[in-house]
Amino acid sequence: MTVKDLAYAPTLDADQHPTLYHYCSTSTFLSIIQRKCLWLSDVNTMNDFGEVHWAYDRFIEAANAVLDQVGRDFVELVDEVISTSRLRLLPMLCAFSTDGDVLSQWRAYADDGSGVAIGFDAKKVGTLSIRIAPIEYSREKQVEHFRTWLLAAHEVHTDVPEKEKKKFLFEMGTFFSMDMAFYKNPAFSEEKEVRILRALDARVNDQGQWTLTDNGGSGERVSKKKLPVHFRAARNGGVVSYIELPLSGLGAEAITEIVVGPKSSNSGNEISMALNAAGFRNVRISAVHCHI
Repeated sequence: MTVKDLAYAPTLDADQHPTLYHYCSTSTFLSIIQRKCLWLSDVNTMNDFGEVHWAYDRFIEAANAVLDQVGRDFVELVDEVISTSRLRLLPMLCAFSTDGDVLSQWRAYADDGSGVAIGFDAKKVGTLSIRIAPIEYSREKQVEHFRTWLLAAHEVHTDVPEKEKKKFLFEMGTFFSMDMAFYKNPAFSEEKEVRILRALDARVNDQGQWTLTDNGGSGERVSKKKLPVHFRAARNGGVVSYIELPLSGLGAEAITEIVVGPKSSNSGNEISMALNAAGFRNVRISAVHCHI
């Protein structure tokens, strides 16, 4: 069993959910199709301000449940490794939904219903140099995943040669800390969220300053290249880090549908013209059924 085998790594069934919808304002939609990229932003800026801590709390629940089986020393060791990994790796995320007409999504992400939901081909998105997975909302399943993972990790760790334990623990902590980004509070289950994730290296340089670096990936040829890290101002006056993930390698049919928001003044013709001008083909334009 390898470190990757121990990772939760939920998988998206693209046959069951062939379209992934990204809710956004009209201006963001135009930026995406014209620049042919998606913004992946710091996990700490997501809509659920407690989500960074939610998964960790479920880990603690699971750890307490298996404490007698794996021992306090192992749990504390794993806890330390996870904490170190979360300092050294910063998950950058972009959110989608498997549903193109969700009232809360329109209100929160699509300019209160005046924007659109961009429907991407799920299989094509899955080829990008990212990690993609549906969100697990069930608290019981989250705890059970962590419980099973801890038991398996303890068994493997016991058999790892002493000189390789440090490397094993570091790799394990890296995957484990990334897995935590795919757990959310069940209060958000209506969103039916699917996330794409790419991790940046966070380091302190010789001058004692924090730096963020993208090291590239191993997926689709364009998106796997090392990407520059950008920063933008947040509404609350903060600074948000993000990367622009290129979509140009996915071809002219990466977008399959545009759902026009319930408060949008667009008839669909303008959107169709913008898509064609940007080089996207065979995109279906549809209207929503919910009302705001």
